[in-house]
Amino acid sequence: MRGRKAIVTGAWLLICGGIALLLGAGLYGVAASALDALAQRPADWPGWALLFDALIIGLPAGAMLIALALGLRGRLPGLKTERQQRHDA
Repeated sequence: MRGRKAIVTGAWLLICGGIALLLGAGLYGVAASALDALAQRPADWPGWALLFDALIIGLPAGAMLIALALGLRGRLPGLKTERQQRHDA
């Protein structure tokens, strides 16, 4: 049963990471176009790196961390806790 839990949790990690990466990239694009006043924010503005790190790296990492925590507790769809299995039987 442990192997199935690892497979389901790994699948949810990939799903959450992928969705969060797409969402972060979209938000980064919107923020970049909204903050595109080059006279005020040149390409070497440190805020670009902060936005990139927060949205492209931090958002997927946070989503995957939450999915991992839920998977270890057996709270993800596709996982049944031992108590639920005994109750169903």
